[in-house]
Amino acid sequence: MKKVIFIVALLLSVIPLNAQRKISFSVELEAGAGVWKGPLFTVSPEFVAQYGFSNGIHVGAGAGVRFSMPCLQYITTNGTPRRKFINENDIPVFLRVGYSKNMFFANLDGGYAIGVYSFYGKDWTPGGKTENIYNGFFLRPHAGLNLGRGHSLSLGVLLQQSTVKNHVSSTTAESATSVVTTEHLLTPAITLRYGFTF
Repeated sequence: MKKVIFIVALLLSVIPLNAQRKISFSVELEAGAGVWKGPLFTVSPEFVAQYGFSNGIHVGAGAGVRFSMPCLQYITTNGTPRRKFINENDIPVFLRVGYSKNMFFANLDGGYAIGVYSFYGKDWTPGGKTENIYNGFFLRPHAGLNLGRGHSLSLGVLLQQSTVKNHVSSTTAESATSVVTTEHLLTPAITLRYGFTF
């Protein structure tokens, strides 16, 4: 975690102080819902600092706090899938590169989610703490519109490195089989992001 914070601080410090008019700060709120082996939901308030070049390209860095319910188990019984979720808090730290022209913009965030706390929900036995599912790298492309007066809205995809237990079972009159595997993959969530730049 110390290395990630040091890298972000170093990148922000190389921006020339005499070019402060090109530096912008934004407070952003992202909310999303997963598909396939993605989370039930994810909500993340974040702070971003970025530097804009005259050709429309901007680079920056940010961090936030994420509250989510990632998929711990993907269960397929006789061909019918369902997901079981846990509650989790983590800290996403990321770098951003993007392009804007007129009112349109597109960004690509890439970073690391530092798992802080993870616990089972009410429908789990036993309850209590567990290992973090979101504790790794993520990519987050998103594109949207500048709405004026510092407001923006964008649609994107969160691809978060996750650990998911995959349960496949089938039952017939003659036999029953069950296979459990652990997968490490990028799980998707469709996201909506609101930003206020100052």
